Amino acid sequence: MYNKDTVKDTEGVKMYNKKEIMVAAWRLYKNSLETRFPKSFSDCLKRSWELAKCKAAAKKLADDRKASKESALKAAGAFKNGMEIVVSGYSFTLNRWTNGNLDRVYINGGRSDGYGYIDIAKMQYCPKTNFDPAKSTATIVMTMQF
Repeated sequence: MYNKDTVKDTEGVKMYNKKEIMVAAWRLYKNSLETRFPKSFSDCLKRSWELAKCKAAAKKLADDRKASKESALKAAGAFKNGMEIVVSGYSFTLNRWTNGNLDRVYINGGRSDGYGYIDIAKMQYCPKTNFDPAKSTATIVMTMQF
């Protein structure tokens, strides 16, 4: 019985699915034989291992981002003016502004003009950029209690 996952972390030791790696190496080798410059099986096996390690790193990064977003949602709770929130490694400051019937939360961070604001009455994000962590921050802010 083979492990279906590409990588399995067991007590700090990474275990790769060697069957998938070997099948990928043979596929690369057979495909390279049809080209003008065929590769050795050794080169194909090295490339297959590199791909497996890259896939594992990408999966770990995606899991870390998901965990970061979930922890930020849990920590969000109630809104406080001037509070700081960290999403995907970026720090954002949230400032509430009210004037008449307008009620907004501005998202500020590394940009001098900010990332945009959230209209609390409409619960709508009005971005100044397409920066993904700022969009995630807006999603988190919209779940907060005001």
